[in-house]
Amino acid sequence: MNLHVLGSNSKGNGYILEGKSQTLLLECGLPLKDVKEALNFDLTKVVGALVSHSHGDHAKYANDYLKNSVTLFMNIDTALHLSKDDDRIGGLTHVIGAGKQYSIGEFKVIPFSVKHDVPCLGFLINHPESGNCLFVTDTHYIPNTFKGLNQILIEANYEERILN
Repeated sequence: MNLHVLGSNSKGNGYILEGKSQTLLLECGLPLKDVKEALNFDLTKVVGALVSHSHGDHAKYANDYLKNSVTLFMNIDTALHLSKDDDRIGGLTHVIGAGKQYSIGEFKVIPFSVKHDVPCLGFLINHPESGNCLFVTDTHYIPNTFKGLNQILIEANYEERILN
C-alpha cells in the first residue's frame, strides 16, 4: 500500500491509499486533475473517496469527482451541503454514519465523529495490505481510542491565538 499526500493545508486536502489492485481516495479538496496525475491518469482502480466534512478544503471538488464516476462516502450534513451547489450529487453519493462498518472494495471503513465546528468524521480504514490506518482531520479532540493501529494519518494546523 502506498500513501500519496497531494495536499494537506487550508488550500486543499487530498490523499491516496493506493493498493496493488484497488485505490481509496481521502478527501476531495483538490482538483481531480491532481489525483489523475498522481495515478498516471488511470482511475480504474479507484473504489471510492471518503469526505470528512463540508468545508471547501476537504470537499470543494466533490462534484467534479462525481462527474468522473468516483463514488463518494460522506455524512448526511456534507451531502446536503454539497447538494445545494449541484444537483448531480445523487447516485454515486453514499451517506455513511459513525459507528458502522462499510466495505468499499477491499477497504473496510469505520467512520467516527470528531469535534469540529461542523459535523465531521474521522475514519478507521482497514486493508489486507496495510492493516489498520487511522485518518483524522480538523478536530480538537478524538473521543475514541483505537487498538492495533499500523498507521496514523492526522491532518492538522493551528490557530496561534488558541495555542497561546
